[in-house]
Amino acid sequence: MAEITQTPLEQEIAQIEKTLAEKRSVLEQQAGIAPDQMPHPKETLREVLREGAAPGAATQGQVQLPQPIPVQPPPRSGGVNIPSYLMPELKDKVQEYVNLAFTESIFKAIKEVRATNNAALIDAVHDAITDELWVQLKERGKLNDVQ
Repeated sequence: MAEITQTPLEQEIAQIEKTLAEKRSVLEQQAGIAPDQMPHPKETLREVLREGAAPGAATQGQVQLPQPIPVQPPPRSGGVNIPSYLMPELKDKVQEYVNLAFTESIFKAIKEVRATNNAALIDAVHDAITDELWVQLKERGKLNDVQ
């Protein structure tokens, strides 16, 4: 039987899936956390991406509740909030990093955008990658039990 090989990006996404499942499991089992205090699974995914791209990424088994990053609310367009990554001044640059993330490496894209030290761009890219990865994981059936 032929062995199926995964691309490095597929391997990275598989690792993210595994880490996300482990983190959710640990969070669910931690004593003292009320069900209504559990972070939304998308926030947990955001934390997995944040940790995975950090220098000296967190080791397995050490799980913390995601800490929200203070962000200014996105601008309103006709009374509707739009994601920061769709803001005209960021959209093209964000798309470059998203393309890098999903053609080469998610963590490489995150590390490169962090090197810009542009907080608005970093936040926008992080949100865009998280949103796209969330959609892909749901399509793969990895998040069927969540919203």
